[in-house]
Amino acid sequence: LLSEMENAGRHVQDEELATALKDAEGLGTAATRADIIENLKIREYVDKSLRPTVKGIRLIDVLHRINASRLTSANLTAELELHLTEVERNIRTADTFMEEVATYAKDVVEATRTFDFEDIYPDRDSLGECPNCQRPVFEKAWFYGCPESTKRVGKKSCSFLVWKDFNGRYINPLVVRELLRRNETSELDGFRNPNGDPYKAKLVLEDGAVTRQLVNSLSELDSGLIVNEEPIDLCPFDSEKKDQIVETPFEFTCESRKKDGKDACIFSFPRMICKREITREEFHKYLLNGETDFLSGFISKKGRKFSAKLIMQKDSGGFTFAFPERVSKSKEKDDSKTDENIGSDSQPQKAVEEPSSN
Repeated sequence: LLSEMENAGRHVQDEELATALKDAEGLGTAATRADIIENLKIREYVDKSLRPTVKGIRLIDVLHRINASRLTSANLTAELELHLTEVERNIRTADTFMEEVATYAKDVVEATRTFDFEDIYPDRDSLGECPNCQRPVFEKAWFYGCPESTKRVGKKSCSFLVWKDFNGRYINPLVVRELLRRNETSELDGFRNPNGDPYKAKLVLEDGAVTRQLVNSLSELDSGLIVNEEPIDLCPFDSEKKDQIVETPFEFTCESRKKDGKDACIFSFPRMICKREITREEFHKYLLNGETDFLSGFISKKGRKFSAKLIMQKDSGGFTFAFPERVSKSKEKDDSKTDENIGSDSQPQKAVEEPSSN
């Protein structure tokens, strides 16, 4: 990667710009290139192995959609270097150069500040038919779904969604198109378990929901990847109350998933939700009560921390988020005067349900 940055001019088609970038010794300098790469890792645009993350891929995609793709190209650095050279040779004035830079900076800020996700991800170019309601499936900012499953207001009549961030792997439109056409994808790499280790898997449609199937194995159970031999509790979706919930590196799942045929239970619960690992104890309480306590440490798609309950959907086996009631600052001030001993356990328990992100 350091070599690619140093020789970035090879990727610039315009000969004059390529020469300018070569004279400038590429992107960055010998003293700054390593820091640039480290900054990409800190900002989570690439992972430790320098593969682009979901966040990094989405950033590039959005910049292209809002017509700010110049920011993603080595041509921008080449143009700046060329114009600086023209200033040195009195072909271009310093004031003209600075005015051009200022104008471009304003244009970029305006483009990134005013765009609407609904506008840059319109309902065009259907990827296939929704397996639940047969409506066309379209790409949105964070996921893929039909108009009913992706609408922002009103009651949804369809729950089908494919999240772009699927266990740390970016799911692109071609994968979704294949999934809808064949009910499964070909072998995909780049998934990550809770420890950050990579693995390969297929995405499979089961009863209108997207599940993950390890390559060369029907499930983690068949691979012997059970991390704790002691079952957690009985599966709440087993009518005969015979099957146990076991713990694997990626999820809590019903042991009967290793069975073939109609008797196999499809219940599974991810161990990693919004970059927070669900502990065995928290999941056990979820099984017993149908919900967890309010848990902190979740991180939203925009990088914001939040707290929420996880509430079981007994009809589908999925879950929804429920959030603490927000308390106005004025009310918090009044409450603190009347009772200075109120702690976090006394927060109001009223919750608002939102669509599941599992």
